[in-house]
Amino acid sequence: MDAVRGAVLVRAAEPGDAVAVAEVQTLGWQQGYAGLLPQDYLDGLSLAAAEERWRTQLVRADRTTDELVAVVDGRVCGIAVVGPSADPDAPDDRSRGELFALYVRAEHWGRGLGHALHQQALHRLRDRGFTRATLWVLRGNERACAFYRRHGWVGDRLVKTDDRGPVVLQELRMAQDLSPARRP
Repeated sequence: MDAVRGAVLVRAAEPGDAVAVAEVQTLGWQQGYAGLLPQDYLDGLSLAAAEERWRTQLVRADRTTDELVAVVDGRVCGIAVVGPSADPDAPDDRSRGELFALYVRAEHWGRGLGHALHQQALHRLRDRGFTRATLWVLRGNERACAFYRRHGWVGDRLVKTDDRGPVVLQELRMAQDLSPARRP
């Protein structure tokens, strides 16, 4: 396994990152979900629409999420989004956070960039006081499931359906305890 070339910098996304973030997310869907979703749907994903969504999101003063980017050699190569859980069963005390997205350019898969980004995402959730976190992963996405299991996530048997018009996604929920480890 090759290491990531250059140092990895994980930082908060800035408004000027919108185009790069949209590209990472769109390519993440097209590359990561190939064979899992209809190819015509993936080919039809609009980079321009994603850019507009990210331009709007990254300047919102009232957003409740933290958007992180992983930068290698000056290029945004990964993104993560965390915040309070949007799950209907989330506790009222807002103790549960959520990893909403984690995408890495395919050329960096298996090289440690996803690990670095994931670690910073969990650190951000802990810093915000969350003691538990959830995420949703596309059913059949064994690569992502294996990554999350290696990082301590466990499936909790909940499934949701996300109707996106031309495709219906089946997603599995995974969870992780964020509490500090207890010492004997």
